[in-house]
Amino acid sequence: MTGLDIVVVLVQTAAAWYMVGFIWTMQILHYPLFDRVGKDAFAEYETEHNRRFGLLVGPGIVLVAATTLIQFVSRSGSAPLLAVIAEAALLVVIIVSTVLYQAPQHGKLRSGFDPAAYRVLVRSNWVRTVAWSLLGVVDLWLLWQAVPRV
Repeated sequence: MTGLDIVVVLVQTAAAWYMVGFIWTMQILHYPLFDRVGKDAFAEYETEHNRRFGLLVGPGIVLVAATTLIQFVSRSGSAPLLAVIAEAALLVVIIVSTVLYQAPQHGKLRSGFDPAAYRVLVRSNWVRTVAWSLLGVVDLWLLWQAVPRV
């Protein structure tokens, strides 16, 4: 691997593990507390959650997507194609899950706490949690492959 290849894998791994930590925090800590906010304050809470959520996940997703694209385009042979395809597939799973399941539930919750939407949100978010975790593992393996052996 060239120095640039190693930098790309390092940036990708750091961004992916940022997202792994973030999604596990959402799944285990933040989402389970949604039902404790209180009915009167929930709509405002959800609006602020969505605003802040975007600010935090945007950079991680953009970095992982950009570095995956760089690995596809450069195809210097340093990153195994199957690993890059796995990263791209997991990103697609994350995006599709977000669009089809989590975003619509957040849309329902914007007008107030809805127990059914809340249950779907928490349960369906496991898809993203597992996908980000797997993507992080693939990136750790790629980083391991990138490290020169002595």
